[in-house]
Amino acid sequence: MLGHVAISVVIPTHNRSELLARAIRSASSQTARDFEIIVVDDCSTDGTWAYLCAEQTETLRVFRNEMNLGVSGSRNHGVAEARAPFVVFLDDDDALRPTALADIGAAIKANPGAEFLWGERLIHEKDAHGRTVGRRSDDWSWAGAPLVGTQFLPMMLQIATNSAFTIDRNLFLSLGGFDTGLKVSEDRDLFIRLARMERRGVAIAKVLIDVDEHFNGSLSRNIGIAIGPKTDLMLMDRYGEYFQLPQHRQVLGRYLLAVYVGYLQQQDGAAARGIYRKMRQLDVPFRAIATEYIRHLPNFRRAKTLLGYYHLRRFLASTGARSRKFNVLDKQ
Repeated sequence: MLGHVAISVVIPTHNRSELLARAIRSASSQTARDFEIIVVDDCSTDGTWAYLCAEQTETLRVFRNEMNLGVSGSRNHGVAEARAPFVVFLDDDDALRPTALADIGAAIKANPGAEFLWGERLIHEKDAHGRTVGRRSDDWSWAGAPLVGTQFLPMMLQIATNSAFTIDRNLFLSLGGFDTGLKVSEDRDLFIRLARMERRGVAIAKVLIDVDEHFNGSLSRNIGIAIGPKTDLMLMDRYGEYFQLPQHRQVLGRYLLAVYVGYLQQQDGAAARGIYRKMRQLDVPFRAIATEYIRHLPNFRRAKTLLGYYHLRRFLASTGARSRKFNVLDKQ
């Protein structure tokens, strides 16, 4: 019988059997031992369920949705089945570092009031052939003490569930989990709710996870480009009173800049100009806006292909322009 479980790793999956094994292997080979792995198969048709049934153990528990629920519904299902007080989300194409769960456990013990945590990612940028063309990482060394409310709100643009995001299971359930009506930005919606409720979050200043980012042929990325800006504008309306507080003015400007980038990726000039006018009303630095505009010009995209993402990022860094999509403005 499985003993004490401190952390449940929740992995949603759908027709990714060729990638799923790596994610499971990374979770199974942790240096910490007081954990369980929960994989939720979202009605896969590629043999994933048969593979999972053959692999399940006391530590690896597998479940299958009766109908397709999407990633948010699958994560919610996994958390409902979890037996640990904290849950960690892991995408089926990412890999935890061997000490990730031990590092998360140590951070929970060192910060007894923490209700959610996240760590640094090493993001591997892949081209259409799966070749690594660049790498970048988060930097949370500056975060220090737990972040609450207004302190945490800016982080909703800089972290994601693939940041080895960890949350108190009871808190997650009390919030109703992820909004299953959102196809993108469901993590931002959750983070905004956590900030608005003054919950305590802690950043772990260590790389916990390796994340593959595919620039071509990625269905999730294409969906994000297609509907991301409108979804984010809807979230701004949903939490309008909260974002309109004077102390959130700069965060709202950052959020609008992310929407502006989305419309540039769609090549929707009219919508981008509308967001530009709103950003100028909020005094978003022109340099930040201009940098994103240049980065998304068609010729610039062709240059990225010819020169490679890695070398172009180094060039941007040498000129002082920021290229990380989750850190486009200077930290406060």
